[in-house]
Amino acid sequence: MTLDELFHHITINRVISRLQGPSHKLTSFYGLNPGGPNTDDVGGDKFGWDIFDRTRNIATGRFRMTGPATAKPQSVGVVNATCYRMFEQTPIDGERIFRKRGIGQPLGSLDVQGERYLTKQIGHIGERFMNARELMIAWMFRGGFKLTQVGDGIIPTALTGTGEVTIDFQHPASNRGNVGGIFSGDWDTPATATIIEDLLLLNEHSMQNSRYPQECAWVRAKTAAHILRNDEVKGIGGTANMVTGDGVQKLNFTGDTNLEGNLSNIMGFTLRGFPAMKWMIYDDTVVLPYSSQTVEPLLKEGQVLFTPSPSSGWLEWKNGSELVKKEVNGPITEEFGFAMWQETQRNPVGLSLYALDNGLPAPYVPQAWYLADVYTP
Repeated sequence: MTLDELFHHITINRVISRLQGPSHKLTSFYGLNPGGPNTDDVGGDKFGWDIFDRTRNIATGRFRMTGPATAKPQSVGVVNATCYRMFEQTPIDGERIFRKRGIGQPLGSLDVQGERYLTKQIGHIGERFMNARELMIAWMFRGGFKLTQVGDGIIPTALTGTGEVTIDFQHPASNRGNVGGIFSGDWDTPATATIIEDLLLLNEHSMQNSRYPQECAWVRAKTAAHILRNDEVKGIGGTANMVTGDGVQKLNFTGDTNLEGNLSNIMGFTLRGFPAMKWMIYDDTVVLPYSSQTVEPLLKEGQVLFTPSPSSGWLEWKNGSELVKKEVNGPITEEFGFAMWQETQRNPVGLSLYALDNGLPAPYVPQAWYLADVYTP
């Protein structure tokens, strides 16, 4: 080591991530994040709901001097489910954080008990759990997923893969693919794709199917480009003003932040020729565990996810619960949904960070959304 290397002062004044933090767009948009408006603390590990459908039938007319017609009572159904449980521990050796320089702090500064390091680790752990929620919600919209046992752990896997348990959320197969022939033309052909007509027919199908209007559409970037260059869209909305407002812009969602503390946002637009539909560009990915770090796109190219506006009437996140003792001398508490805590260790000194999440998306009306194949990539 040279004298210059030994005594040269290095200035460190920040910490960076080589990957922008995810914003969990589906989770936050539909209010399914912890504390979100469409979450429900049911407790325990099992939950369910009864089904008592509205009717489209009409009452029976009768001639005078005749008795009443006989009407059958409405049938009642029930749906039962078990919460998916995520539980992780991250041990941190005392020597790793004791009297060390704080992350992002200049040389010579001292973070005696490692508060800055622990804050970053806590954010990292929480991000992993929110990534898992986003994955489950995305796969729910794609028709469901499977649970696979790997050692002592359980991980969600794609519905087309292998797994011990299949969770299909009872989403009708007729709500996927070409949706009964509605999406029979390729949207990547600008001259012939009838996008506006397809949207009108989809809403007609939805009114007959669930009575929930389709108001939100999630697309990959390339699909958005095909929509914006489509001849029918230009013809109805106007070539110069086919997109309303400020064009393709960021749509901010409140109630969810990423690791850097930035509010969730997503690029989106509304077509002047069909302003009833809000389009959102969704290119997010996650890394699947135990799969050689496979990067999984949450929405496939050539697909469009259509949903009603967020509402607890058709979709919620059910929070389960379990008893937790966070400290040796502390009380036993019931923790609902996502929870984090730490325990101090002795001999050697250190601590363990714990994160727990009990819950599952609960689509009360599985026929309310559609996953359409609009072209072949």
